[in-house]
Amino acid sequence: QNNNNVQIYPNPNNGSFTIEHNLKKGNYVLEIVDLMGKVVHSENITAAQQEISMQQLCKGLYLVNFKSNTDKLMYLTKMSVIN
Repeated sequence: QNNNNVQIYPNPNNGSFTIEHNLKKGNYVLEIVDLMGKVVHSENITAAQQEISMQQLCKGLYLVNFKSNTDKLMYLTKMSVIN
């Protein structure tokens, strides 16, 4: 489910990116999932704009899940990491 309320940039990136949303205040969870389905990073998102730094990510394609604290999927996209 993609909508214009969530943005991740830049994409592609080197493991560092910004997530920005204009959803109502609340706690959200960002999950980075590799193509094998393994969650390689999970982080609480508490601000409308938050920097994510994951320099340890290997080059490749990942899925980004942005969920509410009730586990409702709010946003899903692909992200390329290039080193």
